[in-house]
Amino acid sequence: WTVGDEVTYSKKCDPYEQGGLPLSNEEVDKIRTQVPEWTLSEDYKSISKEWLHKDFESAVAFINKINILCINEGHSPWSANIQQARGAKRSLRIVLHTARLGGLSYADFMLALKLDFVR
Repeated sequence: WTVGDEVTYSKKCDPYEQGGLPLSNEEVDKIRTQVPEWTLSEDYKSISKEWLHKDFESAVAFINKINILCINEGHSPWSANIQQARGAKRSLRIVLHTARLGGLSYADFMLALKLDFVR
């Protein structure tokens, strides 16, 4: 697992390691291919992904797993929303954005890679 030149399986999320600036559009374009299931916002300031769950309880259980990962990483989503989907199903949407930098960081992409493996 790599994002840019970062090895993610042993590295904690630290947006300040990239000089305190958000990733440029060119940097984002280069590394976003490593998280193809995530959607890039038009302004290049966030990435998002949706998961569909059978009911509210399973969506909450999933977000609790995400919470544990985020605590361990020291980086959390900009937002997490559970909404009604088809029938009794629930849609969980996670948005990643580093507010302190005003855009995307390597930490956002590292977290996205790890979130893809949460079951």
